[in-house]
Amino acid sequence: MSGKVRGKCESGIHVEFHTSHVNRKIKLFLKILTVASPLKHPRNTIGPAVRRFRLELDWSQSDLATHCQLSGWNISRDIVAAIEGRVRWVGDFEIMVIAHVLKIPVISLFPDQINWVEFTQLTLSSQRHYE
Repeated sequence: MSGKVRGKCESGIHVEFHTSHVNRKIKLFLKILTVASPLKHPRNTIGPAVRRFRLELDWSQSDLATHCQLSGWNISRDIVAAIEGRVRWVGDFEIMVIAHVLKIPVISLFPDQINWVEFTQLTLSSQRHYE
């Protein structure tokens, strides 16, 4: 199947790729990179906190992935990036591993306050979007 992936990077540069020359993983990565507006359908609430705590430890995304691997979770740097970018859903055991390797309580990964009306609308629209 041939087509194009078009978008605008945060720096304002317009990008366009012919998908017939790009494999599936790269297509997904390019779509993530070319999102011009805030994420309309976030898949998790912990991404920003994971990034904040990781940076406090002065770890790279690869460092966090390595620590998670040593704790028994087979994860890559790309998955860490997707979690932090809120484009990947995160399971309960995964949240527990992340909290364990960051040496923080699980509850610290969740936002202090949630606008429940907005959260419910996002959740419902996200479910329709991914069905």
